[in-house]
Amino acid sequence: MTASPLSTDEQAIGQGYRQNFDRFNDVLHTTKYDRYLRFFNFGYAPLDGEEHFGPHLGRNYPNRDSALLLFQVIGDAPLTGATVLEVGCGRGGNLGLLMEHYAVGRVFGTDIAFNSMEYCQNRYPADRATFFQADAQFVAVRDAAVDAVVNVESSGCYPDVERFFRDVSRVLKPGGWFLYADLMARTFVPRYREVFTALGLDVVGEKDVTANVAESRKMRAERQRLAFGDGKAPEGMEEWVGADGSTLNDVLTGGKGAYQVFRCRRSERAADPEPQFTPEEHLEMTLSAAEGVELLRLGAPGA
Repeated sequence: MTASPLSTDEQAIGQGYRQNFDRFNDVLHTTKYDRYLRFFNFGYAPLDGEEHFGPHLGRNYPNRDSALLLFQVIGDAPLTGATVLEVGCGRGGNLGLLMEHYAVGRVFGTDIAFNSMEYCQNRYPADRATFFQADAQFVAVRDAAVDAVVNVESSGCYPDVERFFRDVSRVLKPGGWFLYADLMARTFVPRYREVFTALGLDVVGEKDVTANVAESRKMRAERQRLAFGDGKAPEGMEEWVGADGSTLNDVLTGGKGAYQVFRCRRSERAADPEPQFTPEEHLEMTLSAAEGVELLRLGAPGA
């Protein structure tokens, strides 16, 4: 199936997110934490008695909760020597961890925000990592080219998420891994399973980590809000960090949202060429993405 071009509204949503994330980088550049902040995600906090996947990290490891979220998403997926593509990679924290702890091969990161890509190019070794600016709904990678696609807390920004899932199916080698996590409407979780299966992405593991993500926000959101503003948080920063009282935190803690982890394998089956999400579902997702642009606007210069 040949993808139709994005509508004018969908293009505007993408442009809005790009501007917001570039502005967020501009805010960070004014703080002493700029060089250390490699993640934009909400993070993961093990609850009482829980063991988390992945390597052991010391309590003082920078952005430890964000790293633990990635480990939860990777689970037991074998990535030694793998060619990995992260779509919506932000400042490259996930790919950095994969290079440090998982013995992956070449990694590629793409994001809509130019300033994030500039940060990554200056931070990570060019002989192992390549970064380029791109829209996640048009993954500029050849067919069956990668062993794993990572996407963490990014797809909620996409007005046409099915287009992205189709590209994931296209760029993965048979047997390759789609390692995915995001906050979504709880009522949509069964539909995601159905869509993945129809597109040749067999779900082999999943977990609802909403409570763990909410606990991470409870522990760190207010501190992050102030730190990113270097003691005086810009207007709108509470939405970026999911602070108590923010709309994003209400979705996370009020039962409406599910922060879901999916681990999928690319099967040999061809993706169903027919649209999977209904027009009504697609409209609901598009409206949610548009609302997200407004929620995440910062009162930064030029906003």
